[in-house]
Amino acid sequence: MTPRPPHPTDAPLVICVTRGFDSYTFFLEPDSQHRLTEVLGAARPLPDRVSIALDLARPFAEAFGPRHGHLLPLLTNLEVERLRRLGGVDVRDDDSGQLLWRLRP
Repeated sequence: MTPRPPHPTDAPLVICVTRGFDSYTFFLEPDSQHRLTEVLGAARPLPDRVSIALDLARPFAEAFGPRHGHLLPLLTNLEVERLRRLGGVDVRDDDSGQLLWRLRP
């Protein structure tokens, strides 16, 4: 028996990030925002964007990793463990699409 291909809802949610002068701005990719609206019903995740100052001299994953437990629930309105059950989260550079950090399921 061959494994089934991943269903779109099994895929990680995607948070996009842009680097500013002294901070990063995070926002949900539109498909991920749509998935969360389906999961949460009328409760839409707020805010649309979050900017946070991180040490830009450090690699992104090193600077972001310890703070993910605060930022992910703020953007998604879901606790980290529930995000894991939904397929995890990929944080990607908005310009290049490069994977910067991942929360595995």
